[in-house]
Amino acid sequence: MNGSFRLNFMRSSISEHAVVWACFSLLLLCYHLIFKDFFPNKHGLLGHDFMLASPALRQQATDLLTKMGGSAVELLVDVLLHSTSEIRPIVGSLLERLAGMDRFLENMASMDPQQRLRAAEAVGAIGGPRAVDAIVGTLSDPDERVRIRSLELLGDLGDQRAIDVVRKSFLGDPVPEVVDAAKKALAKLRPGETA
Repeated sequence: MNGSFRLNFMRSSISEHAVVWACFSLLLLCYHLIFKDFFPNKHGLLGHDFMLASPALRQQATDLLTKMGGSAVELLVDVLLHSTSEIRPIVGSLLERLAGMDRFLENMASMDPQQRLRAAEAVGAIGGPRAVDAIVGTLSDPDERVRIRSLELLGDLGDQRAIDVVRKSFLGDPVPEVVDAAKKALAKLRPGETA
C-alpha cells in the first residue's frame, strides 16, 4: 500500500508539473503571439510584421488568455510597462474583461509605489472617463515616478478635462522631470499651444 501511494503521488506530481509546464508554455506562446514587438522581423530586429500579417493568431491568443482569467492579469500588466501604443488598447481590453477596472482603482491607493504605478498603467490602458478621473487623482502622489507616468497617460488619453490639472502640475510641481512630463502632456492635449 505504501509503494502504491508513492507511485500515485509521483504520477500525480508528474501530471501536475506537466500541466503547469504546458500552461506556462502556452501562456508564453500567447504572450509572444499577442505582443508582436517581441518577434524578430526578417532583419533580426524587433518588429510588428508577424502579427500584423496574422490577426487570426492574435485573436486566438487573446481568446486563450481570456479563458485563463485572473492568472493572466499580472503578466498583462507587466506587458503594459514595456508596450507600444498599438498594444495598449488590446491589453486594456483584456484587463477590463479579466479583472475589471475596480481591482486597479483599489491598487491606486496601495502603500507600495510600484503597485500604484502598475495600477495607473492598467487604468490608463483600460481608458475612458473613469480612468481619466482616477489618473488625475495620482498627480499628487508622493512618488515622482507615479506622477510622471500619470501625466504621460493623461496626454495619451487625450481627455480635455485633464488640461487644468496637468497645467497645475506644470506650474507647481517641484520635480523638473514631472514638470517636463506635464509640458509634454499639455502639448498632446492642446496641440499647437504652448504651456
